[in-house]
Amino acid sequence: MGELRGGPRRQTANALSDVAEVALDHYRAGDLRLAARLALAGVASGDPSAGLAELAGRAAIRTGDADVLERALSAIRPGAGGDARPWMRGAFQARYGDVAEAVRALRGALGDARPEMRDEISYHLAVGLWRARDLEGAESVVLRHVAGAHGIDAAALQQMLGWIEIARERYPFAGRHFADALATLDAAGERDEWARSRAMHALSVVALETLDLRALQQLSVGETRVGAEASEPLFHTVQTIGWLRMLDGDETGALIEFERARALAPSPSLVAAAEVNRASYFRIRGESGAARSYLQLAGEALRGQRWAEANADERMTLLEYALEAYHLEPTSAGPTLTRYLSGTQRRRAALAFENDRRVQAIELTARGALEAFHKRPREAARVLREALDIWAKIGYRYREATTALLIDDIAPGDDDVRDAARRATASAPKSWLRREVDRRTARVASGYDALSPAERRVMLAICEGKTSKQIAADFGRSFHTIRNQTLKVYATMGVRTRAALVAECARLGLLNPLR
Repeated sequence: MGELRGGPRRQTANALSDVAEVALDHYRAGDLRLAARLALAGVASGDPSAGLAELAGRAAIRTGDADVLERALSAIRPGAGGDARPWMRGAFQARYGDVAEAVRALRGALGDARPEMRDEISYHLAVGLWRARDLEGAESVVLRHVAGAHGIDAAALQQMLGWIEIARERYPFAGRHFADALATLDAAGERDEWARSRAMHALSVVALETLDLRALQQLSVGETRVGAEASEPLFHTVQTIGWLRMLDGDETGALIEFERARALAPSPSLVAAAEVNRASYFRIRGESGAARSYLQLAGEALRGQRWAEANADERMTLLEYALEAYHLEPTSAGPTLTRYLSGTQRRRAALAFENDRRVQAIELTARGALEAFHKRPREAARVLREALDIWAKIGYRYREATTALLIDDIAPGDDDVRDAARRATASAPKSWLRREVDRRTARVASGYDALSPAERRVMLAICEGKTSKQIAADFGRSFHTIRNQTLKVYATMGVRTRAALVAECARLGLLNPLR
């Protein structure tokens, strides 16, 4: 087995035992903790297969299991190939410990390493420099090695370039590097589902937030079984592919991806995220009954999550649930947003979408929705405009558009907000999001914005087929008041008959609204 990450060129001539073969298969499938346990059990039983302890060490670096790392390091016996212990300890520290110490250790290990090990060590050194926010240093290390690297090592270095661009908030450049890494992994002769799922997750997030629908051609998740540690990034990838399909106008394909994501969800909060996705899907399609049913399932799943142990992506489900509830079940939005804002996020050590400005904008969005829930529209709009400004500056077009529409819901009538949504959705002309932007623009032209809230309620009641007497009884108003409001609706909307009003409201999307 020798050194795993370099692929076939590093294989030893020694035959692998059955235990070693199984451990390696689990590692490649992304079942890292199980692979480590099997490898260490093999070492303890005297298995002669080469590289078992190193395999356990690599798994520990990926999972952050300090106990497994120490057991693996104590089992490694330096040989003709050198001593892996210094760089492995440094790689672990680069992600989870003292970064300065890790960088020193990895620089020393890189200078002493055999040529075939330098690409792998340089990747871990770049991770440490990235975590220390020495982006130029990290980039310099990667560029010295990436051109001559191969297979999994090359893909890791290409991904590192992507994370460097994420830290610089240059998301289109990051997306290109993640796409290169994914192509390199797909062409490699060795399977590594953990690495592949992370590359796909990163590419899908960048594609969604920048509305780069071209990435759909490269994002493909088959039915191959993946291990526990690959399941979470794969879950996020599948659900993000669903939203990319929605934005590309393929609503049937989107639902298929959302159903697949639900089957992959590895924790209660991510089950809730999958149910929120399905609730959003059916709400967008105007099927509010189905949307509320899925939102209820999401709420039940949220109650099973231990929030003290939740990472940033899991806590994000609270925000997504609350924003969806704001549209469907407003009374449950406020308490959920309060829980999100009052909790603390367990941040991951490195290589995750958790830079400060993105988190700041997400929390501003949550606070804005909470203000709206408490009927403070002016403050809600102010906070949401702060979030909108951040989304625009960092190039998160999807969030920019959805936040602009939320502002338009709370404080309608601002042409600049609708213009921001229109610009943000320019690259997704077939999407439901763009259709909604166009509908709102058409509503302004139609005179809809000139109607008071009471007149809008009367208009929708007319479209439901109710008579003026029925509307008066439902709203607790006099027949004459409703009659006057009806005449105002007809005049403002430029129609003369009930049938014409229904047709105009249907054209504007008012009978199948986004919210």
